[in-house]
Amino acid sequence: MKTKNYLSMLAVMLVAMLSLGFVSCGDDDDDDNAAIGTWYGESHSEGLTLVFKSGGKGVAYASYNGERVGESESFTYKMKSNTSGTLYFSDYDSYYGLETYEMTFKIEDGIMYLYDEDGDLEWTLTQQK
Repeated sequence: MKTKNYLSMLAVMLVAMLSLGFVSCGDDDDDDNAAIGTWYGESHSEGLTLVFKSGGKGVAYASYNGERVGESESFTYKMKSNTSGTLYFSDYDSYYGLETYEMTFKIEDGIMYLYDEDGDLEWTLTQQK
């Protein structure tokens, strides 16, 4: 009888320990994501702002001479490492339908370099505080 109680108690403790292990393992992918935040860059009076949010989503908008113009555009992103990744933009065109294009980025010393699909540098952005 004692052996049966001992095994039952051991089984309950094992389940409890495994449960704690699963509860303590959260998704910490965003903790070391250097992209999260607001990034801004200008080129010939045209500006671009990218706002990276946690969960792989963000918003982009254009500005002219410091003033926001037009509508914002949502994007998704996937990190390759904590300092590089890919942006995915989707746009609906009445002739072509839904088009998706992507841009890659890397972050070095607080500067984000944004490249087009051909690998050409399109924007240099700085993180806004």
